[in-house]
Amino acid sequence: MAEVLVELEQVTKEYGTTARTLALRGVSLRLEEGAFAALIGGSGSGKSTLLNILGALDRPTSGAVRIAGRELGRMSDDELADLRNTSLGFVFQFHYLLPEFSVLENVLMPRLIRRGRIDAAARRRALELLEMVGMVERQHQRANAISGGEQQRAAIARALVNDPRLVLADEPTGNLDSQNSEAVFRLLRSVNRELGTSFLIVTHDRHLASRADRLLELADGRLVADRDIRGRSEMELWPELAPPQCLMFRQGTPCCSPGVPGAGEGPAGATGG
Repeated sequence: MAEVLVELEQVTKEYGTTARTLALRGVSLRLEEGAFAALIGGSGSGKSTLLNILGALDRPTSGAVRIAGRELGRMSDDELADLRNTSLGFVFQFHYLLPEFSVLENVLMPRLIRRGRIDAAARRRALELLEMVGMVERQHQRANAISGGEQQRAAIARALVNDPRLVLADEPTGNLDSQNSEAVFRLLRSVNRELGTSFLIVTHDRHLASRADRLLELADGRLVADRDIRGRSEMELWPELAPPQCLMFRQGTPCCSPGVPGAGEGPAGATGG
């Protein structure tokens, strides 16, 4: 049985003092080593709040968060910063590459922050990752001189350079066209299988979410679904994945069924209903 890497117990997050907002309401969750999970939910459901807490960027109001057996609530800010740099990787909707540096220099940046220097082993590791993401031939290009899809692939290599156990990806395909979105998703899946890196991917793209091993759904700050979807086809899953506005599909009419172009949040994007 795989080791538990991430554990949340009854986590709540409240913002404000006079007008209080409950962003998370008693969320409990476990992710095992090597997990490949997708997190879906509408705007305001608590996805970003949950990702910030898992990424040690914010602290919960109550409840416990453990990563690799370490309880984040008992760690100092410096210890949390070290955890982020050594055990966690981050991929965002925007790549956040530094335009004045080369692709290789951007990939090496987390290692420089961690070790204070770049040695031959670090450079070899960065080049291995650039080879894996298909960017080794662009290593000397400035970050602002490559395409959007290439920038996101470089950002993935950067997230992996310190060999994190968990990568948190917040809408990693959100700024990409369908072809580049598919390429990035395949790359994340390949890294998961080849390196054993765990992934939690926040996405509005239910087509991509249906291809994870595990599907989590938040609504109004609550975890309302937690499904093991390995071995299930996208067509089989779509009645459960169809967004709320897709009422016709839920009633048996495939208004935004898998493979229909222009479908919004669903497979190929579902708008209809």
